[in-house]
Amino acid sequence: MRKTFRNLTFFVYKQFKLLWISFTIFLLVVFSYINWHNNVTNSFTLVTEASNKLAFKVDHFINDIFQSSYLIPTYKRNNLTCAGDFIPYLQHILRNHPQISELAIRDPEHQIVCSTLPNNKTFLLNKNLQQTIIGPFDSPMFNHPIYAIQKKIGAYQVEIVIMSPILEGTLHIPNSGSRTVTLYDTNKKQEIIRVGEIKDDSWINKVSFDSSFTSEKIFATTKLSSLDGVILTVTEPNQIVINNLWYNQILLSLDILVLSLFLYFIIRNILNKHYSLHGAIKQALRREQFYPVYQPLFDAKHKVYSGAEVLLRWQDNYDEIIMPDLFIDEAENTGLIVPITLQLIEIAFEESKNILTTQPTFYLSFNICALHFTDNYFFPRFYKLVQHHSISPQQILLEITERYLLDMNNQIYINRMQELRKAGYSLAIDDYGTGHSSISYLQHYPFNYLKIDKLFIHSIGTKAITETLNDAIIQLAKKINLNIIAEGVETKEQLDYLLYNKVRFLQGWYFSKALHVEQLIELLQGEKNE
Repeated sequence: MRKTFRNLTFFVYKQFKLLWISFTIFLLVVFSYINWHNNVTNSFTLVTEASNKLAFKVDHFINDIFQSSYLIPTYKRNNLTCAGDFIPYLQHILRNHPQISELAIRDPEHQIVCSTLPNNKTFLLNKNLQQTIIGPFDSPMFNHPIYAIQKKIGAYQVEIVIMSPILEGTLHIPNSGSRTVTLYDTNKKQEIIRVGEIKDDSWINKVSFDSSFTSEKIFATTKLSSLDGVILTVTEPNQIVINNLWYNQILLSLDILVLSLFLYFIIRNILNKHYSLHGAIKQALRREQFYPVYQPLFDAKHKVYSGAEVLLRWQDNYDEIIMPDLFIDEAENTGLIVPITLQLIEIAFEESKNILTTQPTFYLSFNICALHFTDNYFFPRFYKLVQHHSISPQQILLEITERYLLDMNNQIYINRMQELRKAGYSLAIDDYGTGHSSISYLQHYPFNYLKIDKLFIHSIGTKAITETLNDAIIQLAKKINLNIIAEGVETKEQLDYLLYNKVRFLQGWYFSKALHVEQLIELLQGEKNE
């Protein structure tokens, strides 16, 4: 279970960038939807408020007109005449209500009884007895289309004429922008009047009086209490909604992206400390998770184990062993190889102190690279560790991989190597033949050991091109008086070839794998008892 969790967290870390981008996109989508929904909701709320306020205004306007009509004596007596009974009241209403253009009264048989028009002239009106508004009508007597508001009072029907500018002014919304206001007759299913313009009329056929909102348009409807079957609709143009949406969306997206970027670097930094190779190495150093194992070197001349190469291992928090191939390049590139090496040397000195004390000819070999030579603190601390643990320099072999040798004329390397050799330390060129090495390396640097890479050892008996190079490397080393160490010896055929060519020092699984110090002690004690 723990391993599964670790693998999962490591996968998250490795794919963190992609996952975070996906998460950010998800946030953008979610908040964009929320923003759209809120924008639509706010627009609908504002439109609804405008519709309710405007409906109240229209109802007040209509009711005020109707209130004045109650002065007409339609309830007092029958057989009323126009000139004697109605005209004075009608003219009084016109004088006191400039919004009203003309008035007319019809009897129960829908005949004109009285009209303020010249010669008691009539105009086309609806015979419907409902309290409603009809129009518009064009008349040569008026400069504008007219609307008729009708209401039954007693046995008579009062019809009030208003001009379209008056009704449009009543329907006008201050600071409304591009909103459209419409009066709609639900009985006839037709538009009465519209203030403002919208490009698409399709919404009008989709009005639901049980729900004031549709996804196609932002509009709100309110039933007028003053007129039967008439609704007032306020519509918000799509472009206004879209413009507001885009403005808010741009601001929201910028906020999300800035916040996401900020959190990304914070979380990434935290994850790096725990999961990145660099961060994991630093944590391993603090927790002292690096430890040595020892691969013995066999002296074929004296038939004894004369030394051991100290190899680096890393045991993580999950008790898993991490091999150097997985982290050594990162350690070298970041400079962490220096403190790792010092920690490894100190542990190795502490563990193998008894071996080195009881066997003065036994030596330990450590791998170092060019970075150790250029670091100002490595060798001073190395010398202190040697001194502190009372280790003889003759018991230490430093292996330098040839690919790390830079300019062969680099005086820093040469001076340090000469210093080490003068102090009694041995130096080996490691993995010889695998890089860009040449005889020049061996001429300029004070090596006393040459280590043949296992690539060449494994080619023995294969008739590969690399097999033929073994003879050349061995002969070269002998001519310049270098001790030869053959690493990666695994078979009897390889051993026989090396013994035939008088290669003295042998290392590989044929003799022993890398051992913990307790196992190394048992191996050396068993060898001694033999």
